[in-house]
Amino acid sequence: MADQLVEGSIYRQIEAIEAWAVEIYNQTKKDPLTKEDIDEIIEGLRRINLQARKLEWRGQGLKNLPKGQLTDDLKQKITQLRAAVVILRDVRKDWKRAGILSNPSLRNIRNLVSLSEKAKKLVEQFAGGLPDLSEIVKDKNELENFLSGQKGFLAYPLDVRRKLWDDFDKRKKIALRKLSLTGVDLRGFDFSKLVIDGCSFNKVNLEKSNFEKAWIKNSIFFGSNLSNASFKDFESTNVKFDQVNAEYADFSDGNGKIVFERSNLNHANLRNITIIVIGNAPSFFRRADLRNSTVYIDEALAHTSDFSDANVARASINVKMLSGGGRYGSTAGEFSSFREKMNRATRNSELAEIKPY
Repeated sequence: MADQLVEGSIYRQIEAIEAWAVEIYNQTKKDPLTKEDIDEIIEGLRRINLQARKLEWRGQGLKNLPKGQLTDDLKQKITQLRAAVVILRDVRKDWKRAGILSNPSLRNIRNLVSLSEKAKKLVEQFAGGLPDLSEIVKDKNELENFLSGQKGFLAYPLDVRRKLWDDFDKRKKIALRKLSLTGVDLRGFDFSKLVIDGCSFNKVNLEKSNFEKAWIKNSIFFGSNLSNASFKDFESTNVKFDQVNAEYADFSDGNGKIVFERSNLNHANLRNITIIVIGNAPSFFRRADLRNSTVYIDEALAHTSDFSDANVARASINVKMLSGGGRYGSTAGEFSSFREKMNRATRNSELAEIKPY
C-alpha cells in the first residue's frame, strides 16, 4: 500500500482507490490468510475511506465539478464506496472466528472494486473532453444528436448538455435550420434571439425554455410541452402550434400572426399579439391574459373553445361567421349568443371589441 493519500486530479485519486480495492481483493485470495494479510486489508480500507472523504470535502474535489446528473452519479458512487468500507470494518473479527472472510465480506470487497471502476468511468467522461459546440453546430445531424442526447452524446445528460448550450458564447450567431426533433427533452434550453427556420418540434419537452426575441419561421410545434416557456417579443412567420400544452407560457408582444390549433393556453400571457385559432377541436384560454390582443376564430371554435375568466380588456375578437344555416349558422342570433357567452365568461369584456368578419 502507498504510504500516503494521493494528491492531484479527481481521476488520479479515484484511480488510486481502484488500485487499493483491487489489491485488497487479491489479498483475500490468499490461503491461508495471515494476521499480516488482514492488517494490509484493514489499512487499504482505511486509505479508501480517507481518500473518498478527501474527494467529498476538499476544495479540489467533487465540489468543483459542474452541477448535473453526471456529477450526482459520481458523488453517489463515492458515498457508496465509503458505506462499503464501513460495513467491512469488522473483517478482523470475521477472520478471527473462522480464519477466512465470510461470503458477505467478500461480496462487499468485490463491490468496492466494481464501484471504483464505475466511478473512474464517470470521471473519464469528463476527462475525455466536453463536446465542441463550435464544430457541432456546423452539422445538422450532429446538432440534432447533441440536442437529443443521442449517439455520440449519450454520456451527457440533460443538464450537462443544457449548460454547454447556454454557455456557448457563439450560440446567438447561429441559425437552427430544418431540424427534426421528436420526443426530445429540452427543458430550460435557451433559444433566445436565434433564427429558427423550417424546424419540427414533435412532442418535445420545452418546459421553461426561452425563445425570447427569436425569429421562428416555417416551423411547427406539435404535441409539445411549452408550459412556462417564454416566447416574449419573438417574431413569427408561418409558425403553427398544434396540440401544445402552453399553460403559463408567455407569448406577449410577439410579432406576426401566431396560429394555435387544439391547444391548451390556460393562464398563458397572450398580451398584444395576433392570434389565429383553427382546427376541428377547441382550444383552451382559461384565465389567459388577452389584453390588447387580436384574435381571429371560426364561429364553431368560438362556441366550443373555453375563454373562462380570460382577461380580454381592449382585445379585438373577430369571429368568422359560417355561411348558411345549421348549429352555428351566420345569423344575428347565433353571433349574439356568442357575445353573451363571452360577456359572462371573460373579464373586462365590456372593454373588448367582439365582432363578426
